[in-house]
Amino acid sequence: MPLGEALRAGATCGGSPAALLARIATSVERGRSLSEVLRATTGALGDDEVAVIRAGERGGTVRESVGILVDQLESSDQERRRITAALTYPCLLVVTMMAVMTLMSTVVLPPLADLYASGGANLPPATRALLKAGTFTSAYGPRTLLTLACVVLLVACAYRTSASARHALDRLAVSIPAIGTIVAASYKQRVYGVLSALLASGCDVAEALSLSASAVGNLYVRACIARMRRLVLRGATLSEALARAGLDASGSDVGLLRQAEAIGDYPSAFAQMAAVCAQRRSEAVDRLVATAEPAAVILMAVAVGMSALALYQPILNSAAVLGGL
Repeated sequence: MPLGEALRAGATCGGSPAALLARIATSVERGRSLSEVLRATTGALGDDEVAVIRAGERGGTVRESVGILVDQLESSDQERRRITAALTYPCLLVVTMMAVMTLMSTVVLPPLADLYASGGANLPPATRALLKAGTFTSAYGPRTLLTLACVVLLVACAYRTSASARHALDRLAVSIPAIGTIVAASYKQRVYGVLSALLASGCDVAEALSLSASAVGNLYVRACIARMRRLVLRGATLSEALARAGLDASGSDVGLLRQAEAIGDYPSAFAQMAAVCAQRRSEAVDRLVATAEPAAVILMAVAVGMSALALYQPILNSAAVLGGL
């Protein structure tokens, strides 16, 4: 089925994207490429996602590229929903804990501390620690929040305006424990999927690497693929290039690629590597979801225990003193 007809068929299904698909179909039927139309359409896809379509157009694998993009967008949306649902309750617990600790240290405990001071008694360590935290919050809390907001704003501006800052932050994004595993596996899944489709269509290895690099928005991952391309042009095999490019820290992908070199089937190897990355991402999401709530509950329990100790220990000490009189 021609691309324009396929888009119009999708528009007939109704729903909110119907009008958008109809406009895209009209532009494609007038001779414009799908990637060009998507790039010019506000709110359709991001630049790196459009690059997946453009790579398919140049390699003659539009259908495969669209399939790769759809699968990844669907899985990303599902995982985003799972993570959001899993982190909502822990975040509420943490916010509640911070509110309780702030109330205790700034409102409840200071009168008790004054009472102890008037009697010449020493406060217990837990109470003193919580009071110091309250004093710091009252004195520096607003300024600390303002400073953090300014830092976040500066980092966001640097990410948008400085290539070196964006490269450093993108590298950090794939290196953070737990979250970095999900981010790195997502980008690698897309890269390997595009490489598989391009190489299966007969595309040159160097060109396939160049096109797949444009399909990711992470500058660090893009630089790793560019390094792979340079190594391949100098005569290195794909497995050697992947091992030296820094994209595969574990070395598992390199092993699959070496097996492919023995039989000369790169497309199947990259397809398998993409599937492995998808599985890694799913497992990383499962681990994050499974540990987020227990960690928040433990943190909440520690905070509540400390607050209770800080509040009741002075009262119990006072009762003991009074009982001894």
